[in-house]
Amino acid sequence: MNTRSTIALAAVALALGAFIYFYERHTVGTSEIARREGRVLDVFERAKVDRIELEREGQRLVIVREDGDLPGFRLVEPLETHADEDAVEALLGALDWAVPFRTIHDVSDEDRRSFGLDDPFVRVKLLQGERAVELRIGKEAPGSDGRYAESGRAGRVYVLGADVVEAVLHDVDHFRGKRLFPEGFVKVAHVARTGEGGDVSLAVESGGVLRLEAPLAMTAHEGRYEALKKALETLEASRFLTDDEARAGLAEPPRLRIEVKADDRASVLEVFGGCPETPGKALARADGGLPVCVDEAALDALTVPADDLRELRLATARDFDVERFEVRLGDRRMVVTLGDEPRYEIFARGEKVAEGEADEGAFTDWLREMRRVRALRASPLAEGDRKKLGLDAPEGELRIVERGPLKRTMVLELGRASVASLLARRQGDDVLLEFPADARDLLEPAGHRVRSRELVDAELHQVVSIRVQKRGEAAVEVEPRANTELAGRLAALEAVRFDADRAEPRHGLESPRLIVEVEIAPVDDHGHAHGPEDADAHRRHRLLLGAATSDGVYARLDDDPMVFVVAEALVEAAERTH
Repeated sequence: MNTRSTIALAAVALALGAFIYFYERHTVGTSEIARREGRVLDVFERAKVDRIELEREGQRLVIVREDGDLPGFRLVEPLETHADEDAVEALLGALDWAVPFRTIHDVSDEDRRSFGLDDPFVRVKLLQGERAVELRIGKEAPGSDGRYAESGRAGRVYVLGADVVEAVLHDVDHFRGKRLFPEGFVKVAHVARTGEGGDVSLAVESGGVLRLEAPLAMTAHEGRYEALKKALETLEASRFLTDDEARAGLAEPPRLRIEVKADDRASVLEVFGGCPETPGKALARADGGLPVCVDEAALDALTVPADDLRELRLATARDFDVERFEVRLGDRRMVVTLGDEPRYEIFARGEKVAEGEADEGAFTDWLREMRRVRALRASPLAEGDRKKLGLDAPEGELRIVERGPLKRTMVLELGRASVASLLARRQGDDVLLEFPADARDLLEPAGHRVRSRELVDAELHQVVSIRVQKRGEAAVEVEPRANTELAGRLAALEAVRFDADRAEPRHGLESPRLIVEVEIAPVDDHGHAHGPEDADAHRRHRLLLGAATSDGVYARLDDDPMVFVVAEALVEAAERTH
Protein backbone atom coordinates (compact mmCIF):
# COMPACT_ATOMS: atom_id res chain seq x y z
CA MET A 1 0.00 0.00 0.00
CA ASN A 2 1.47 3.36 -1.01
CA THR A 3 1.63 6.50 1.13
CA ARG A 4 -1.21 8.23 -0.73
CA SER A 5 -3.59 5.30 -0.08
CA THR A 6 -2.66 5.21 3.59
CA ILE A 7 -3.41 8.92 3.99
CA ALA A 8 -6.77 8.53 2.21
CA LEU A 9 -7.81 5.63 4.44
CA ALA A 10 -6.76 7.57 7.54
CA ALA A 11 -8.91 10.51 6.44
CA VAL A 12 -11.92 8.21 5.96
CA ALA A 13 -11.36 6.69 9.40
CA LEU A 14 -11.20 10.13 11.00
CA ALA A 15 -14.38 11.25 9.26
CA LEU A 16 -16.18 8.08 10.32
CA GLY A 17 -14.97 8.53 13.90
CA ALA A 18 -16.19 12.14 13.93
CA PHE A 19 -19.57 11.06 12.60
CA ILE A 20 -19.91 8.40 15.30
CA TYR A 21 -18.90 10.83 18.03
CA PHE A 22 -20.97 13.84 16.97
CA TYR A 23 -24.04 12.09 15.61
CA GLU A 24 -24.39 8.46 16.54
CA ARG A 25 -23.83 9.15 20.22
CA HIS A 26 -27.08 11.16 20.21
CA THR A 27 -29.15 8.57 18.37
CA VAL A 28 -30.99 5.50 19.53
CA GLY A 29 -30.57 2.20 17.69
CA THR A 30 -33.20 -0.31 16.65
CA SER A 31 -32.41 -2.47 19.68
CA GLU A 32 -33.25 0.46 21.95
CA ILE A 33 -36.53 1.06 20.12
CA ALA A 34 -37.39 -2.62 20.48
CA ARG A 35 -36.55 -2.50 24.19
CA ARG A 36 -38.94 0.40 24.69
CA GLU A 37 -41.81 -1.22 22.83
CA GLY A 38 -45.08 -0.48 24.63
CA ARG A 39 -43.93 2.81 26.15
CA VAL A 40 -45.17 6.19 24.96
CA LEU A 41 -41.68 7.56 24.21
CA ASP A 42 -39.77 5.16 22.00
CA VAL A 43 -36.53 7.20 21.85
CA PHE A 44 -35.73 8.28 25.37
CA GLU A 45 -32.58 8.04 27.50
CA ARG A 46 -32.53 9.91 30.77
CA ALA A 47 -28.75 10.31 30.87
CA LYS A 48 -28.80 12.07 27.49
CA VAL A 49 -31.52 14.61 28.27
CA ASP A 50 -29.89 18.05 28.16
CA ARG A 51 -32.97 20.27 28.15
CA ILE A 52 -36.61 19.99 29.29
CA GLU A 53 -39.29 22.42 28.12
CA LEU A 54 -42.79 22.42 29.60
CA GLU A 55 -45.56 24.66 28.22
CA ARG A 56 -49.04 24.91 29.72
CA GLU A 57 -51.69 27.61 29.31
CA GLY A 58 -49.17 30.18 28.12
CA GLN A 59 -46.66 29.43 30.88
CA ARG A 60 -43.24 28.13 29.95
CA LEU A 61 -40.79 26.28 32.17
CA VAL A 62 -37.28 25.36 30.99
CA ILE A 63 -34.73 23.17 32.79
CA VAL A 64 -31.23 22.51 31.42
CA ARG A 65 -28.47 20.14 32.44
CA GLU A 66 -25.53 22.01 33.94
CA ASP A 67 -22.03 21.58 32.59
CA GLY A 68 -19.27 20.38 34.87
CA ASP A 69 -18.00 17.27 36.59
CA LEU A 70 -21.02 16.91 38.88
CA PRO A 71 -24.41 16.06 37.34
CA GLY A 72 -27.22 18.49 37.96
CA PHE A 73 -29.95 20.64 36.46
CA ARG A 74 -30.71 24.34 36.44
CA LEU A 75 -34.01 26.13 36.06
CA VAL A 76 -33.64 28.92 33.46
CA GLU A 77 -37.26 29.94 32.78
CA PRO A 78 -39.34 31.65 34.14
CA LEU A 79 -36.59 32.37 36.67
CA GLU A 80 -32.97 31.31 36.94
CA THR A 81 -31.92 29.17 39.89
CA HIS A 82 -30.73 25.66 40.65
CA ALA A 83 -33.31 22.93 40.08
CA ASP A 84 -34.51 20.35 42.57
CA GLU A 85 -32.70 17.16 41.52
CA ASP A 86 -35.35 14.86 42.98
CA ALA A 87 -38.18 16.70 41.25
CA VAL A 88 -36.41 16.60 37.87
CA GLU A 89 -35.53 12.92 38.25
CA ALA A 90 -39.13 12.12 39.19
CA LEU A 91 -40.35 13.91 36.03
CA LEU A 92 -37.85 12.08 33.82
CA GLY A 93 -38.76 8.79 35.48
CA ALA A 94 -42.47 9.33 34.85
CA LEU A 95 -41.79 10.12 31.18
CA ASP A 96 -39.35 7.21 30.83
CA TRP A 97 -41.84 4.64 32.11
CA ALA A 98 -45.02 6.19 30.69
CA VAL A 99 -47.19 3.33 29.44
CA PRO A 100 -50.61 4.13 27.94
CA PHE A 101 -53.91 2.81 29.23
CA ARG A 102 -55.02 2.53 25.64
CA THR A 103 -53.59 3.05 22.18
CA ILE A 104 -55.73 4.41 19.33
CA HIS A 105 -54.49 3.63 15.79
CA ASP A 106 -55.23 5.21 12.41
CA VAL A 107 -56.12 8.58 13.93
CA SER A 108 -57.23 11.22 11.42
CA ASP A 109 -56.48 14.96 11.56
CA GLU A 110 -60.08 15.52 12.56
CA ASP A 111 -59.68 13.05 15.42
CA ARG A 112 -56.52 14.83 16.56
CA ARG A 113 -58.35 18.14 16.71
CA SER A 114 -61.19 16.60 18.69
CA PHE A 115 -58.67 15.13 21.15
CA GLY A 116 -57.22 18.61 21.72
CA LEU A 117 -53.82 17.76 20.25
CA ASP A 118 -53.62 20.63 17.76
CA ASP A 119 -53.68 23.08 20.65
CA PRO A 120 -52.43 20.82 23.48
CA PHE A 121 -53.16 21.28 27.15
CA VAL A 122 -49.48 20.53 27.91
CA ARG A 123 -46.49 20.35 25.59
CA VAL A 124 -43.29 18.57 26.75
CA LYS A 125 -40.14 18.85 24.68
CA LEU A 126 -36.95 16.98 25.52
CA LEU A 127 -33.60 17.55 23.87
CA GLN A 128 -31.27 14.56 23.82
CA GLY A 129 -28.13 15.86 22.16
CA GLU A 130 -29.18 16.71 18.61
CA ARG A 131 -32.45 14.78 18.85
CA ALA A 132 -35.72 16.34 20.03
CA VAL A 133 -38.56 14.31 21.53
CA GLU A 134 -41.98 15.88 21.99
CA LEU A 135 -45.01 14.79 23.98
CA ARG A 136 -48.33 16.60 23.47
CA ILE A 137 -51.12 16.09 26.00
CA GLY A 138 -54.65 17.10 25.08
CA LYS A 139 -58.17 16.80 26.44
CA GLU A 140 -59.43 14.45 29.13
CA ALA A 141 -60.44 11.05 27.78
CA PRO A 142 -64.07 10.16 28.59
CA GLY A 143 -64.50 7.35 31.12
CA SER A 144 -60.97 7.58 32.52
CA ASP A 145 -58.73 9.73 34.72
CA GLY A 146 -56.31 10.22 31.85
CA ARG A 147 -55.83 12.45 28.84
CA TYR A 148 -55.15 11.97 25.14
CA ALA A 149 -51.51 12.27 24.13
CA GLU A 150 -49.19 11.80 21.15
CA SER A 151 -45.44 11.52 20.84
CA GLY A 152 -44.77 11.83 17.12
CA ARG A 153 -45.83 8.45 15.79
CA ALA A 154 -48.06 9.23 12.83
CA GLY A 155 -51.67 8.12 13.18
CA ARG A 156 -51.27 6.96 16.78
CA VAL A 157 -52.74 8.51 19.93
CA TYR A 158 -52.51 7.28 23.52
CA VAL A 159 -54.59 7.65 26.64
CA LEU A 160 -52.16 8.49 29.44
CA GLY A 161 -52.87 7.83 33.10
CA ALA A 162 -53.29 10.62 35.66
CA ASP A 163 -49.89 9.84 37.27
CA VAL A 164 -47.99 10.78 34.10
CA VAL A 165 -50.15 13.84 33.52
CA GLU A 166 -49.68 15.04 37.10
CA ALA A 167 -45.90 14.71 36.74
CA VAL A 168 -45.85 17.43 34.06
CA LEU A 169 -48.42 19.71 35.70
CA HIS A 170 -46.29 20.87 38.63
CA ASP A 171 -45.63 24.59 38.86
CA VAL A 172 -42.25 26.29 38.90
CA ASP A 173 -41.92 26.12 42.69
CA HIS A 174 -42.01 22.34 42.52
CA PHE A 175 -38.91 22.32 40.31
CA ARG A 176 -37.02 25.03 42.18
CA GLY A 177 -34.12 23.76 44.23
CA LYS A 178 -35.14 23.60 47.88
CA ARG A 179 -31.64 23.85 49.32
CA LEU A 180 -30.54 27.38 50.02
CA PHE A 181 -26.87 26.49 49.43
CA PRO A 182 -26.97 23.61 46.93
CA GLU A 183 -23.23 23.47 46.24
CA GLY A 184 -22.31 23.09 49.91
CA PHE A 185 -19.14 24.30 51.58
CA VAL A 186 -16.00 22.25 51.06
CA LYS A 187 -12.93 24.32 51.88
CA VAL A 188 -14.31 26.70 54.48
CA ALA A 189 -11.95 29.48 55.53
CA HIS A 190 -14.13 31.58 57.81
CA VAL A 191 -17.57 31.61 59.46
CA ALA A 192 -19.09 34.69 61.11
CA ARG A 193 -22.41 34.70 62.96
CA THR A 194 -24.34 37.56 64.48
CA GLY A 195 -27.65 37.46 66.30
CA GLU A 196 -29.26 34.43 67.91
CA GLY A 197 -26.89 32.26 69.94
CA GLY A 198 -24.39 35.11 70.30
CA ASP A 199 -21.83 36.63 67.97
CA VAL A 200 -19.22 34.14 66.80
CA SER A 201 -16.22 34.25 64.50
CA LEU A 202 -14.53 30.99 63.41
CA ALA A 203 -11.49 30.42 61.21
CA VAL A 204 -10.10 27.23 59.68
CA GLU A 205 -6.32 27.42 59.83
CA SER A 206 -3.73 25.52 57.82
CA GLY A 207 -3.59 21.90 58.89
CA GLY A 208 -7.34 21.82 59.45
CA VAL A 209 -7.21 23.37 62.93
CA LEU A 210 -10.49 25.08 63.79
CA ARG A 211 -10.24 28.19 65.95
CA LEU A 212 -12.64 30.61 67.54
CA GLU A 213 -11.68 34.23 67.08
CA ALA A 214 -14.59 35.55 69.16
CA PRO A 215 -16.01 35.70 71.78
CA LEU A 216 -12.83 34.05 73.20
CA ALA A 217 -9.82 33.24 71.04
CA MET A 218 -9.29 29.48 71.45
CA THR A 219 -9.68 26.11 69.79
CA ALA A 220 -13.25 25.50 68.60
CA HIS A 221 -15.39 22.41 69.15
CA GLU A 222 -15.14 20.60 65.85
CA GLY A 223 -18.24 18.43 66.26
CA ARG A 224 -20.54 21.39 66.91
CA TYR A 225 -18.96 23.36 64.08
CA GLU A 226 -19.54 20.41 61.72
CA ALA A 227 -23.18 20.28 62.85
CA LEU A 228 -23.53 24.02 62.14
CA LYS A 229 -21.94 23.63 58.70
CA LYS A 230 -24.12 20.64 57.85
CA ALA A 231 -27.23 22.53 58.97
CA LEU A 232 -26.32 25.29 56.50
CA GLU A 233 -25.60 22.83 53.69
CA THR A 234 -28.91 21.00 54.17
CA LEU A 235 -31.15 23.99 54.97
CA GLU A 236 -34.20 23.77 52.70
CA ALA A 237 -37.06 26.02 51.75
CA SER A 238 -40.47 24.67 52.71
CA ARG A 239 -42.26 27.43 50.81
CA PHE A 240 -41.30 30.10 48.28
CA LEU A 241 -42.57 33.64 48.67
CA THR A 242 -42.98 36.62 46.41
CA ASP A 243 -41.29 39.90 47.29
CA ASP A 244 -44.70 41.38 48.10
CA GLU A 245 -45.50 38.58 50.56
CA ALA A 246 -42.18 39.02 52.34
CA ARG A 247 -41.78 42.79 52.11
CA ALA A 248 -42.90 43.54 55.67
CA GLY A 249 -40.67 40.84 57.18
CA LEU A 250 -37.63 41.85 55.16
CA ALA A 251 -37.98 45.44 56.32
CA GLU A 252 -36.91 44.36 59.82
CA PRO A 253 -33.22 43.66 60.61
CA PRO A 254 -32.35 39.95 60.49
CA ARG A 255 -32.43 38.11 63.80
CA LEU A 256 -29.65 35.81 62.55
CA ARG A 257 -26.93 36.37 59.97
CA ILE A 258 -24.27 33.83 59.01
CA GLU A 259 -21.54 34.49 56.48
CA VAL A 260 -19.38 31.64 55.18
CA LYS A 261 -16.26 32.21 53.13
CA ALA A 262 -15.43 29.01 51.27
CA ASP A 263 -14.03 27.88 47.94
CA ASP A 264 -13.19 31.44 46.84
CA ARG A 265 -16.74 32.61 47.39
CA ALA A 266 -18.80 34.10 50.18
CA SER A 267 -22.32 32.98 51.05
CA VAL A 268 -24.72 34.73 53.41
CA LEU A 269 -27.79 33.43 55.19
CA GLU A 270 -30.23 35.89 56.73
CA VAL A 271 -33.10 34.79 58.97
CA PHE A 272 -35.88 37.20 59.90
CA GLY A 273 -39.09 36.79 61.88
CA GLY A 274 -41.90 34.33 61.33
CA CYS A 275 -42.98 33.40 57.84
CA PRO A 276 -46.29 35.03 56.81
CA GLU A 277 -49.29 32.86 57.64
CA THR A 278 -47.05 29.81 58.24
CA PRO A 279 -46.69 28.78 61.91
CA GLY A 280 -43.42 27.10 62.87
CA LYS A 281 -41.58 28.63 59.92
CA ALA A 282 -39.08 31.47 59.67
CA LEU A 283 -38.56 33.94 56.85
CA ALA A 284 -35.08 33.57 55.31
CA ARG A 285 -33.04 34.28 52.22
CA ALA A 286 -29.64 33.21 50.91
CA ASP A 287 -27.21 35.57 49.23
CA GLY A 288 -29.86 38.28 49.01
CA GLY A 289 -32.02 36.09 46.76
CA LEU A 290 -35.71 35.37 46.78
CA PRO A 291 -37.40 35.01 50.19
CA VAL A 292 -38.37 31.56 51.45
CA CYS A 293 -39.82 29.87 54.52
CA VAL A 294 -37.64 27.47 56.51
CA ASP A 295 -38.45 25.23 59.47
CA GLU A 296 -37.65 26.83 62.83
CA ALA A 297 -36.37 23.44 64.05
CA ALA A 298 -33.77 23.42 61.26
CA LEU A 299 -32.20 26.54 62.79
CA ASP A 300 -31.32 24.90 66.12
CA ALA A 301 -27.81 23.82 65.07
CA LEU A 302 -27.21 27.28 63.59
CA THR A 303 -28.01 29.04 66.85
CA VAL A 304 -25.95 26.85 69.21
CA PRO A 305 -24.77 29.13 72.06
CA ALA A 306 -21.38 30.72 71.47
CA ASP A 307 -19.99 29.17 74.67
CA ASP A 308 -20.85 25.69 73.39
CA LEU A 309 -18.59 26.25 70.39
CA ARG A 310 -15.55 26.40 72.68
CA GLU A 311 -13.44 23.24 72.84
CA LEU A 312 -13.57 22.33 76.54
CA ARG A 313 -12.98 18.57 76.32
CA LEU A 314 -9.94 16.90 77.82
CA ALA A 315 -9.29 15.08 74.52
CA THR A 316 -10.75 15.93 71.12
CA ALA A 317 -9.77 13.08 68.77
CA ARG A 318 -12.58 10.88 67.46
CA ASP A 319 -12.70 7.09 67.73
CA PHE A 320 -10.16 5.36 65.47
CA ASP A 321 -8.68 8.70 64.31
CA VAL A 322 -5.61 8.33 66.55
CA GLU A 323 -2.25 7.26 65.16
CA ARG A 324 -0.10 7.99 68.21
CA PHE A 325 -1.02 8.85 71.79
CA GLU A 326 1.37 10.12 74.46
CA VAL A 327 0.66 11.11 78.04
CA ARG A 328 3.23 12.27 80.61
CA LEU A 329 2.80 13.00 84.30
CA GLY A 330 5.96 13.83 86.22
CA ASP A 331 8.69 11.30 85.39
CA ARG A 332 6.30 8.69 83.92
CA ARG A 333 5.36 8.63 80.25
CA MET A 334 3.18 6.31 78.21
CA VAL A 335 3.16 5.94 74.42
CA VAL A 336 0.44 4.10 72.51
CA THR A 337 0.87 3.54 68.77
CA LEU A 338 -2.24 2.49 66.83
CA GLY A 339 -1.95 0.59 63.58
CA ASP A 340 -1.93 -2.97 62.33
CA GLU A 341 -0.31 -4.11 65.59
CA PRO A 342 -1.22 -1.65 68.38
CA ARG A 343 1.46 -1.41 71.10
CA TYR A 344 2.05 0.46 74.32
CA GLU A 345 5.23 1.43 76.15
CA ILE A 346 5.67 2.92 79.61
CA PHE A 347 8.78 4.86 80.66
CA ALA A 348 9.93 5.99 84.11
CA ARG A 349 12.82 8.45 84.39
CA GLY A 350 13.58 7.81 80.74
CA GLU A 351 13.84 4.02 81.14
CA LYS A 352 11.30 1.64 79.62
CA VAL A 353 9.55 -0.22 82.44
CA ALA A 354 6.68 -1.94 80.61
CA GLU A 355 5.46 -2.71 77.13
CA GLY A 356 2.94 -4.94 75.42
CA GLU A 357 0.10 -5.35 72.97
CA ALA A 358 -2.56 -2.64 73.16
CA ASP A 359 -6.21 -3.43 72.61
CA GLU A 360 -7.77 -0.83 70.29
CA GLY A 361 -11.20 -1.32 71.83
CA ALA A 362 -9.87 -0.69 75.35
CA PHE A 363 -7.96 2.35 74.14
CA THR A 364 -11.11 3.70 72.47
CA ASP A 365 -13.03 3.31 75.74
CA TRP A 366 -10.28 5.30 77.50
CA LEU A 367 -10.38 7.99 74.82
CA ARG A 368 -14.16 8.25 75.18
CA GLU A 369 -13.79 8.73 78.93
CA MET A 370 -11.40 11.61 78.26
CA ARG A 371 -13.79 13.18 75.75
CA ARG A 372 -16.55 13.13 78.35
CA VAL A 373 -14.47 15.23 80.76
CA ARG A 374 -15.12 18.94 80.20
CA ALA A 375 -13.43 21.99 81.67
CA LEU A 376 -15.40 23.66 84.42
CA ARG A 377 -14.15 27.08 83.33
CA ALA A 378 -12.23 28.71 80.49
CA SER A 379 -10.65 32.14 80.96
CA PRO A 380 -7.99 34.29 79.27
CA LEU A 381 -4.45 33.37 80.33
CA ALA A 382 -1.84 36.10 80.63
CA GLU A 383 1.77 35.24 79.81
CA GLY A 384 2.87 36.37 83.27
CA ASP A 385 0.45 33.97 85.00
CA ARG A 386 1.83 30.80 83.48
CA LYS A 387 4.57 30.28 86.06
CA LYS A 388 2.35 30.47 89.15
CA LEU A 389 -0.16 28.14 87.48
CA GLY A 390 2.49 25.55 86.65
CA LEU A 391 2.24 26.09 82.91
CA ASP A 392 5.63 27.63 82.12
CA ALA A 393 7.28 24.19 82.60
CA PRO A 394 4.23 21.87 82.61
CA GLU A 395 4.24 18.89 84.96
CA GLY A 396 2.53 16.82 82.31
CA GLU A 397 1.36 16.72 78.72
CA LEU A 398 -1.24 14.95 76.61
CA ARG A 399 -0.25 14.70 72.94
CA ILE A 400 -2.46 13.07 70.29
CA VAL A 401 -1.39 12.68 66.66
CA GLU A 402 -4.25 11.91 64.29
CA ARG A 403 -4.16 9.65 61.25
CA GLY A 404 -4.08 11.08 57.75
CA PRO A 405 -1.67 13.10 55.62
CA LEU A 406 -1.91 16.22 57.82
CA LYS A 407 -0.89 14.35 61.01
CA ARG A 408 -2.95 16.87 62.94
CA THR A 409 -1.64 17.11 66.50
CA MET A 410 -3.40 18.23 69.68
CA VAL A 411 -1.27 19.05 72.73
CA LEU A 412 -2.71 19.73 76.17
CA GLU A 413 -0.21 21.08 78.71
CA LEU A 414 -0.96 20.04 82.30
CA GLY A 415 -0.22 22.47 85.10
CA ARG A 416 -0.93 22.71 88.79
CA ALA A 417 -3.30 20.18 90.35
CA SER A 418 -5.27 20.54 93.58
CA VAL A 419 -8.09 18.75 95.36
CA ALA A 420 -10.50 20.95 93.39
CA SER A 421 -9.12 21.11 89.87
CA LEU A 422 -6.47 20.36 87.30
CA LEU A 423 -5.21 23.42 85.41
CA ALA A 424 -4.32 23.02 81.75
CA ARG A 425 -3.64 24.92 78.55
CA ARG A 426 -4.21 23.71 75.00
CA GLN A 427 -1.12 24.47 72.96
CA GLY A 428 -1.78 27.45 70.69
CA ASP A 429 -4.41 28.94 73.02
CA ASP A 430 -3.85 31.66 75.60
CA VAL A 431 -6.74 30.23 77.61
CA LEU A 432 -6.67 28.63 81.06
CA LEU A 433 -8.79 25.47 81.33
CA GLU A 434 -9.87 24.22 84.75
CA PHE A 435 -10.77 20.53 84.70
CA PRO A 436 -12.22 18.49 87.56
CA ALA A 437 -9.50 17.15 89.88
CA ASP A 438 -10.15 13.49 88.95
CA ALA A 439 -9.10 14.26 85.36
CA ARG A 440 -5.52 13.81 86.58
CA ASP A 441 -6.21 10.21 87.62
CA LEU A 442 -7.67 9.53 84.17
CA LEU A 443 -4.39 10.69 82.59
CA GLU A 444 -2.12 8.54 84.79
CA PRO A 445 0.26 6.55 82.49
CA ALA A 446 -0.87 2.96 83.12
CA GLY A 447 -0.84 -0.18 81.01
CA HIS A 448 -4.17 -1.39 82.33
CA ARG A 449 -5.86 1.38 80.31
CA VAL A 450 -5.11 -0.39 77.04
CA ARG A 451 -5.18 -4.07 77.99
CA SER A 452 -7.67 -6.33 76.23
CA ARG A 453 -10.53 -7.42 78.48
CA GLU A 454 -10.42 -10.90 76.95
CA LEU A 455 -8.12 -12.79 79.33
CA VAL A 456 -8.76 -16.44 78.44
CA ASP A 457 -9.98 -17.51 75.02
CA ALA A 458 -11.24 -21.08 75.03
CA GLU A 459 -14.39 -23.19 74.71
CA LEU A 460 -16.25 -24.98 77.47
CA HIS A 461 -15.20 -28.46 76.23
CA GLN A 462 -11.52 -27.51 76.54
CA VAL A 463 -11.74 -27.17 80.35
CA VAL A 464 -10.36 -30.43 81.79
CA SER A 465 -10.03 -29.56 85.49
CA ILE A 466 -10.98 -26.90 88.04
CA ARG A 467 -9.71 -26.48 91.58
CA VAL A 468 -11.28 -23.99 94.01
CA GLN A 469 -9.80 -22.95 97.37
CA LYS A 470 -11.76 -20.77 99.75
CA ARG A 471 -9.88 -18.63 102.29
CA GLY A 472 -9.07 -20.77 105.37
CA GLU A 473 -10.32 -23.99 103.76
CA ALA A 474 -8.79 -26.84 101.79
CA ALA A 475 -8.89 -26.83 98.00
CA VAL A 476 -11.74 -28.70 96.30
CA GLU A 477 -11.55 -30.52 92.94
CA VAL A 478 -14.50 -29.52 90.73
CA GLU A 479 -15.83 -31.58 87.83
CA PRO A 480 -16.20 -29.17 84.83
CA ARG A 481 -19.12 -31.10 83.27
CA ALA A 482 -21.06 -30.91 86.52
CA ASN A 483 -20.34 -27.18 86.92
CA THR A 484 -20.79 -25.86 83.40
CA GLU A 485 -21.53 -22.27 84.45
CA LEU A 486 -18.19 -21.93 86.29
CA ALA A 487 -16.30 -23.83 83.57
CA GLY A 488 -17.81 -21.68 80.81
CA ARG A 489 -16.98 -18.41 82.59
CA LEU A 490 -13.38 -19.52 83.20
CA ALA A 491 -12.93 -20.68 79.59
CA ALA A 492 -14.00 -17.26 78.30
CA LEU A 493 -12.68 -15.19 81.20
CA GLU A 494 -13.16 -11.49 80.58
CA ALA A 495 -12.48 -8.43 82.70
CA VAL A 496 -15.35 -6.07 83.36
CA ARG A 497 -12.61 -3.43 83.49
CA PHE A 498 -8.99 -2.99 84.53
CA ASP A 499 -8.39 -1.06 87.72
CA ALA A 500 -4.64 -0.73 88.40
CA ASP A 501 -1.19 -1.76 87.22
CA ARG A 502 -0.43 -3.35 90.59
CA ALA A 503 -2.37 -4.50 93.65
CA GLU A 504 -3.14 -2.18 96.53
CA PRO A 505 -4.55 -3.05 100.00
CA ARG A 506 -8.06 -1.99 98.89
CA HIS A 507 -8.11 -4.81 96.35
CA GLY A 508 -7.97 -7.52 99.05
CA LEU A 509 -5.61 -9.71 97.02
CA GLU A 510 -2.87 -10.23 99.64
CA SER A 511 -5.26 -12.68 101.31
CA PRO A 512 -7.66 -13.62 98.49
CA ARG A 513 -11.26 -14.53 99.08
CA LEU A 514 -10.95 -17.38 96.57
CA ILE A 515 -8.20 -19.01 94.50
CA VAL A 516 -9.43 -20.73 91.35
CA GLU A 517 -7.11 -22.89 89.23
CA VAL A 518 -8.22 -24.05 85.80
CA GLU A 519 -6.57 -26.36 83.26
CA ILE A 520 -7.40 -25.92 79.60
CA ALA A 521 -6.53 -28.38 76.83
CA PRO A 522 -5.55 -27.17 73.35
CA VAL A 523 -7.64 -28.21 70.33
CA ASP A 524 -6.62 -30.02 67.15
CA ASP A 525 -7.39 -28.93 63.59
CA HIS A 526 -10.91 -30.34 63.93
CA GLY A 527 -11.68 -28.44 67.14
CA HIS A 528 -11.34 -31.48 69.43
CA ALA A 529 -9.66 -31.00 72.81
CA HIS A 530 -6.42 -32.93 73.35
CA GLY A 531 -6.55 -35.74 75.88
CA PRO A 532 -4.53 -36.32 79.10
CA GLU A 533 -1.63 -37.75 77.12
CA ASP A 534 -0.90 -34.20 75.90
CA ALA A 535 -0.92 -32.69 79.40
CA ASP A 536 2.33 -30.85 78.80
CA ALA A 537 0.54 -28.73 76.19
CA HIS A 538 -2.28 -27.77 78.55
CA ARG A 539 -2.64 -24.18 79.77
CA ARG A 540 -2.92 -23.66 83.49
CA HIS A 541 -4.28 -20.42 84.99
CA ARG A 542 -4.48 -19.27 88.58
CA LEU A 543 -7.14 -16.67 89.37
CA LEU A 544 -7.06 -14.70 92.64
CA LEU A 545 -10.36 -13.14 93.74
CA GLY A 546 -10.36 -10.40 96.37
CA ALA A 547 -12.61 -7.63 97.65
CA ALA A 548 -15.98 -6.75 96.18
CA THR A 549 -16.55 -3.49 94.32
CA SER A 550 -19.58 -1.80 92.77
CA ASP A 551 -19.35 -3.70 89.47
CA GLY A 552 -17.87 -7.05 90.57
CA VAL A 553 -14.84 -8.42 92.40
CA TYR A 554 -11.17 -7.42 92.16
CA ALA A 555 -8.95 -10.11 90.64
CA ARG A 556 -5.47 -11.01 89.33
CA LEU A 557 -4.51 -13.71 86.84
CA ASP A 558 -1.32 -15.76 87.01
CA ASP A 559 1.84 -13.68 87.47
CA ASP A 560 0.38 -10.57 85.85
CA PRO A 561 0.49 -7.74 88.43
CA MET A 562 -2.46 -5.87 86.85
CA VAL A 563 -5.70 -5.81 88.83
CA PHE A 564 -9.02 -6.15 87.05
CA VAL A 565 -12.67 -6.65 87.98
CA VAL A 566 -14.60 -9.85 87.19
CA ALA A 567 -18.36 -10.29 87.26
CA GLU A 568 -19.91 -11.24 90.60
CA ALA A 569 -21.63 -14.18 88.86
CA LEU A 570 -18.28 -15.94 88.37
CA VAL A 571 -17.49 -15.63 92.09
CA GLU A 572 -20.92 -16.92 93.07
CA ALA A 573 -20.50 -19.93 90.77
CA ALA A 574 -17.10 -20.69 92.37
CA GLU A 575 -18.45 -20.35 95.93
CA ARG A 576 -21.29 -22.79 95.20
CA THR A 577 -18.70 -25.56 94.73
CA HIS A 578 -17.96 -25.53 98.49
